[in-house]
Amino acid sequence: MTTPLAQTILDGAYDDIIDIIEQAIITRRKELGTSKVTFESLVVGDRVFISDTAKPTYLRGLAATVTKKNRTRVVIDLDVPAGRFHTNITAPPSLLDLEAEAA
Repeated sequence: MTTPLAQTILDGAYDDIIDIIEQAIITRRKELGTSKVTFESLVVGDRVFISDTAKPTYLRGLAATVTKKNRTRVVIDLDVPAGRFHTNITAPPSLLDLEAEAA
């Protein structure tokens, strides 16, 4: 079942500001703490953190910046070098978090 607002959006009433709406939704989800990292939600320049499922384990929780988007993965640069990793790391969005995990 489609709501009237959803139908209005589907009809194209907001096509001229659809990118603004998308960014507002992403920002609001971040504020609510319900943001899911998806390929579509990431933009170049976003600050991300390596998730607690990453291997090698010494990468877990490290901060990085998205520098490029490929077809299904993103390229990140770590803030601080870790082992052999520093720049141009290709990672799936599922390996990234928008907020640092509480220690």
